Amino acid sequence: MRRSKADVERYIASVQGSTPSPRQKSIKGFYFAKLYYEAKEYDLAKKYICTYINVQERDPKAHRFLGLLYELEENTDKAVECYRRSVELNPTQKDLVLKIAELLCKNDVTDGRAKYWVERAAKLFPGSPAVYKLKFDSALQSAKSLGGNDELSATFLEMKGHFYMHAGSLLLKMGQHSSNVQWRALSELAALCYLIAFQVPRPKIKLIKGEARQNLLEMMACDRLSQSGHMLLNLSRGKQDFLKEIVETFANKSGQSALYDALFSSQSPKDTSFLGSDDIGNIDVQEPELEDLARYDVGAIRAHNGSLQHLTWLGLQWNSLPALPGIRKWLKQLFHHLPHETSRLETNAPESICILDLEVFLLGVVYTSHLQLKEKCNSDHSSYQPLCLPLPVCKQLCTERQSWWDAVCTLIHRKALPGNIAKLRLLVQHGINTLRAQEKHGLQPALLVHWAKCLQKMGSGLNSFYDQRQYIGRSVHYWKKVLPLLKIIKKNSIPEPIDPLFKHFHSVDIQASEIVEYEEDAHITFAILDAIHGNIEDAVTAFESIQSVVSYWNLALIFHRKAEDIENDAIFPEEQEECNYLRKTRDYLIKIIDDSDSNLSVVKKLPVPLESVKEMLKSVLQELEAYSEGGPLYTNGSLRNADSEIKHSTPSPTRYSLSPSKSYKYSPKIPPRWAEDQISLLKMICQQVKAIK
Repeated sequence: MRRSKADVERYIASVQGSTPSPRQKSIKGFYFAKLYYEAKEYDLAKKYICTYINVQERDPKAHRFLGLLYELEENTDKAVECYRRSVELNPTQKDLVLKIAELLCKNDVTDGRAKYWVERAAKLFPGSPAVYKLKFDSALQSAKSLGGNDELSATFLEMKGHFYMHAGSLLLKMGQHSSNVQWRALSELAALCYLIAFQVPRPKIKLIKGEARQNLLEMMACDRLSQSGHMLLNLSRGKQDFLKEIVETFANKSGQSALYDALFSSQSPKDTSFLGSDDIGNIDVQEPELEDLARYDVGAIRAHNGSLQHLTWLGLQWNSLPALPGIRKWLKQLFHHLPHETSRLETNAPESICILDLEVFLLGVVYTSHLQLKEKCNSDHSSYQPLCLPLPVCKQLCTERQSWWDAVCTLIHRKALPGNIAKLRLLVQHGINTLRAQEKHGLQPALLVHWAKCLQKMGSGLNSFYDQRQYIGRSVHYWKKVLPLLKIIKKNSIPEPIDPLFKHFHSVDIQASEIVEYEEDAHITFAILDAIHGNIEDAVTAFESIQSVVSYWNLALIFHRKAEDIENDAIFPEEQEECNYLRKTRDYLIKIIDDSDSNLSVVKKLPVPLESVKEMLKSVLQELEAYSEGGPLYTNGSLRNADSEIKHSTPSPTRYSLSPSKSYKYSPKIPPRWAEDQISLLKMICQQVKAIK
């Protein structure tokens, strides 16, 4: 029961009557002040605490109590001064540091003292919603009223996007130790934040003065769009109409209040906060496009300066998407002058390092990180928690052994200290030895298979002969390394080294029942490389001996390209030979469709969707039908004119449309003159013009 003012006065009078010493009376002043505080007599409480401080000046609790009384009077300056003195006397009061920062920001966000105390609080409370509100929300609120179409407004808009992106990350960080119900609520609010962040338009760079500032703002925008876009896909995966429901439920005043209360305190005033007063009612249901995300990722790479954590996080996002990550483009941003491949795969000299070595390294880090996350997901994971948390919240995704990456970056960019170069070179050599699967590499066979398959898939989706040759050549290199290991697996398992560059995961150990399939995959890759090198007959023989839908597809591509070569390279094409190649193409495409009808599981092995096979078959049948009606080279019985012949001398790899994410292009037996060499193209045109004359 709370005492009244009269009760407190009677009690104090009785105590003071029995205490003759003035000093003793003053010492009891702290206790008297607390009694008056409970009775809500703040002026009297202040009087007694001041008398106490006069005799006990170094008591931090007394200064803190006096600060509380001044705060109740809304005398911010005096409250801050009392709290500051209390912290000086007892620096362990971390909560009081945050209290001072809050009071100063509430009073004047531009106050120099506010910046000092906010930074101090940020060090004591990393990731704190209160600090986030003080540092970011307050700054945006103070700049909100500044309109116009200038550099400041462009920067403000970009900062708004980052504010919501980090707010989403903060919500998901809160969910790490929450129940399933809380995870759902937090993930929905986080999705709202990421939607707003993703829909903030890219800044108008022309408004920014100076190239350095323009580049900085552009990098920040790409990073924001990359992170928020990937997190939207992450949160909505497997949930139909998820983003639509988020917009309908939360893009309004009540949703804004729920977001504010989840991030900050419901007791703090919303009208003085940027988050509480911003207009969020005009967002759309906009799911990120993969092509756009790929572009944003490339820009974001520069913002993180080649951080392995960031590269791994990006790789993990693409791991669950149907398209391949643009690792090569990422690396080209960081290592402009490195060659793509080396002819010295047998050496481990640091000078021989190339883009493909680094690409393989990143593929390995992403692969093992994904398996690590899956293990954790199986043991303790909410159904609403994304497999991969936002980048700022993610724990370390790479191991200490993978500091090899930092050593490579230091050497390549020539930032090594003179006395440290030999140590770094040795570290890089050991890593290259592993990445190229040289002696005692200690790699898990499943990882070698993963590398071989990824590189073959990447190479098959490229147009350039040289790129295909390098990717598929490296894929063949790994298949040759893994085939002897597959024979060992038939007898017993392969031991894991003590401290491998890439951790082994027994969940993906190759089983004896899978060996035949992997051996078939290896021989298909060997045959593809033969075809790229121009050894067409060897490739055809190898593909025909395998007899699978993948080999049939490759045979169809080879014979279709042969038909195209005859049509485009000859002045008087051999119509019968072209027809024969088209018929062979047709037969192999029909075999694929027949096998798919009888066994649906083989469709998964196809490098393209089954619809693309049917589309190609339709195109080939139309060509064959045209030949039966007099041939495509004749119009009203006359030879096509030379202009038409030259126009069609640059064929596309295929005449049928393929899914951009799954397209499978194929190089001819030699680097095509019309695609690789402009001089040869000019010579060919000149020869054809002479022939016409």
